[in-house]
Amino acid sequence: MQLLYRFRRTEALLGKYKELERQEIYFPSPGELNDPIEGFKDMFWLGDEIVWKNLIKHYLLCLESICETFLIDGENFLIAPVNIPVFKTASDFPTPAYQGLYQEICELFFKNTLAAQWPHLLASRAGPIRRNELYAYLSSLHIYALNTIFAVYENHELMQRRPDGDPFRRFEIRDVIGEGVKWANNKEERRPDVEDGIERFHATTRHLSSEANLTAMYNSPTETIAQKNRRMLFGRFPEEYLKCLERLVYPQWYAATFTGNYNNLSMWGHYGDGHKGVCLIFRTSTINDEPHLNLQGIDYRFYKIEYARKYPEIDFFGSMGVLPIPALNRCWYFDENKIRSRCAGALYDDEDAWRKRYWNTFHKGITTKLCSWSYEDEYRLIHTPGDIDVSEKSRRKLRYRFNDLDGIVFGIRTAEDAKSDIIRIIEGKCRSENRSDFKFYQAFYSRKDAQAEAAKMLLTF
Repeated sequence: MQLLYRFRRTEALLGKYKELERQEIYFPSPGELNDPIEGFKDMFWLGDEIVWKNLIKHYLLCLESICETFLIDGENFLIAPVNIPVFKTASDFPTPAYQGLYQEICELFFKNTLAAQWPHLLASRAGPIRRNELYAYLSSLHIYALNTIFAVYENHELMQRRPDGDPFRRFEIRDVIGEGVKWANNKEERRPDVEDGIERFHATTRHLSSEANLTAMYNSPTETIAQKNRRMLFGRFPEEYLKCLERLVYPQWYAATFTGNYNNLSMWGHYGDGHKGVCLIFRTSTINDEPHLNLQGIDYRFYKIEYARKYPEIDFFGSMGVLPIPALNRCWYFDENKIRSRCAGALYDDEDAWRKRYWNTFHKGITTKLCSWSYEDEYRLIHTPGDIDVSEKSRRKLRYRFNDLDGIVFGIRTAEDAKSDIIRIIEGKCRSENRSDFKFYQAFYSRKDAQAEAAKMLLTF
């Protein structure tokens, strides 16, 4: 049996959440955890012409959906990144006419000589394309993509025809993608270790774009909904689309955090409410040499956090495990002539092996943190609810068995009335379950070891 520890504020245990009385463990989303880049995906894109053309078509599909929303209800409905339909495929359109409209947009887009070359150029990139470089390419084609969509809308009288002098209508395509790929390939051919430098270069241009967006917001403090939506459509969309693509790779996950010891004073300060909270001590069971905790009848494995210099890399085109295979086939892995992309080879050659690698990479990604966090000695329980909607926090609380709670350590500054309330709750549970081995400890500062130590309290029920 291994003991693991969980710091909590007394308000969470005793306040409106009543975690101690209800024997509940809350699973926060990555955004609620303390690491600002929790769950960061070091994504790269490396593929053949088939997947690159399908990515551009997917970009057009998502952009067209936002254009439709903008034209129909752009003055009343605030368009947010969550409205970008990255899970949508061409077969999900409500009518054949709507599907035909999208196909017309794609045909007109690739009718341009430069645009027709872009999938080949992207596929010719020798090294992997990372997110900042991809952002540069998506931004370069964005206005042309908007013009294409608007032109089809105008042809079908779905929007008023823009005047010939409209600056967006007169926008001329530049082959930024061809120039960028050629430049990057030349750099990598001369110096194979230049990959990070290329990404830093593109990161700089991306930051300049973000600054321009911030400046626009600053200069328009009283923007209307229509103005915000216009900025989303004409400026922010490539950035938000790139973020939303991550949703196609791995499922949503939630994590309850534990630690291997209670001695670190900084941990008490950060997670133990400035030493005013408590530390719960859990008994774990061992399954396949790994610690587990039973929650609502299911044994959840504890994953020990690995502290590393970098996050693991993720191949986007080879890791779209959230989509079902029919959707992958329709939208990503086959071209118009039913020719399969080589990026699908691993999945089709041995699906079981592919899925094993997929889940191993998923868990490695969400259980890796940078070395600066190593003092936490963290373990975490992972909850992946699948298709179940757990966006409400109340749905992310799982119940543990009281017998698995071995004891409680009170912080150096835990209030006496909070201690009394906690002891009273535990006493009632011990009596109802005929238990006499529960342990209470009081934390104190050890001058000898310069850390927190705990003295066992002489409480019996």
